[in-house]
Amino acid sequence: MSSFPTSKLAENSGNGVVLVNCGSFSPVTLAHLILMESAYNFAHYNGLQVLGGYLSPVHDSYGKEGLITSRQRLEMCRLAVEDSTWLMVDDWECCRSEYSPTFLVMEHFRSQLDRLYGVQVQLAFVCGSDLYRSLFNPDIWPKGHVERLLDTVSLFVIPRMEDLSKSRVDKQVKAYLPGYQDKVFIVDQAPLCQISSTMVRDTLRKGGSVKYMVPESVYRYIIRHSLYQKKQSNHSVP
Repeated sequence: MSSFPTSKLAENSGNGVVLVNCGSFSPVTLAHLILMESAYNFAHYNGLQVLGGYLSPVHDSYGKEGLITSRQRLEMCRLAVEDSTWLMVDDWECCRSEYSPTFLVMEHFRSQLDRLYGVQVQLAFVCGSDLYRSLFNPDIWPKGHVERLLDTVSLFVIPRMEDLSKSRVDKQVKAYLPGYQDKVFIVDQAPLCQISSTMVRDTLRKGGSVKYMVPESVYRYIIRHSLYQKKQSNHSVP
């Protein structure tokens, strides 16, 4: 496990926020990066200073279908953000000895940011609407875990089309998690992107090209290491 990355963090001049996206990233896609850029814009438009952002790949023991090794997923995430001025990759979650629930991962980020900045810096967990909806399913997220998560972070939710509205979210959160309505924000004006890691994996297994679904550096890594492919692809890189 490497030390907490800070090389792209900005100095806090007031009203600072750090954005985090947790996921499998198997592989990381352009949609993941668009999601983070949309959250960045939303924060900026609402008067927040984005100090930095992180991708946090999940632990190998998560057991999700299509999950390749954390070493490979970390390398692809690092390649994906190498040209970003603000996005970094933290390996704490995937390099621990066991799987960690999301609230613990966010408490890790909170601890690191308090050490660096103090408690005045906000922390936002960036997610899509599918993950947001799963928060209300106790078979997926124990309610106590959701409460600990929202005690630590705000949620920046990227909707699909018009599937979520602020009033609908406020009503839902008030009914299930009273007192947390002010911790959930809908990131409007985000571009619609239907690319998913599942789509990328399925396309590769069928022998298709994913060149414009993932960052170029990630595409080259996937082809070079023949990832997610049942048969040797016709595509090649030098």
